Amino acid sequence: MMQISAVYRKYATNTCVIDEEDYSLSRQLALECGLFAQDDEDEQTDPTLLSCFNCRYRRWLTIGFECKVSRPLTVR
Repeated sequence: MMQISAVYRKYATNTCVIDEEDYSLSRQLALECGLFAQDDEDEQTDPTLLSCFNCRYRRWLTIGFECKVSRPLTVR
């Protein structure tokens, strides 16, 4: 099993406050999450598929987004 990164530990909560232009962080979190599920194409905002911004479990808030799935701290 891979070591969980410090970035994932910091942001692996149900409410993620990520600048909506920070694609790099969103992609890293989705890669480490292991529970990414692709949202409908018309709901995707990141040109790279594997991104929290493109996940079906993401719900937008005024300050970022909320993840609607419980995530254990494990990685693929």
